[in-house]
Amino acid sequence: MQTYTMNSKLLDSLTWMIDAADGSHYKWLNIPKEAPRWMINDRTYNRLRYWGLAEHRMIKTEAMNRKAGMWRPTMLGIEWRRGIKEIPKTVYVLNGEVQGFGKKTILAREVT
Repeated sequence: MQTYTMNSKLLDSLTWMIDAADGSHYKWLNIPKEAPRWMINDRTYNRLRYWGLAEHRMIKTEAMNRKAGMWRPTMLGIEWRRGIKEIPKTVYVLNGEVQGFGKKTILAREVT
């Protein structure tokens, strides 16, 4: 089982997604094509889905004949980033599936 803790890189990735989506949870973003290099290289943004802060959708691209990912912030992600909601600080994941959350919660402004 993997344990993930909310950190500043995840917060920065979520902030970029929200800004790129113009503050909306409706706009899908092509992360490999649109995101800044630091976010693509870090590759931890995909963990945001474990908290329900961002969602992922696979699409098949014709040009590359492979699947590419589209991402968008969720309403929970937007509200958490704005300081309206708290989320669990820690998430427990096994084989890509959330198994549970830690008891301690965190606001976006408390992330270090």
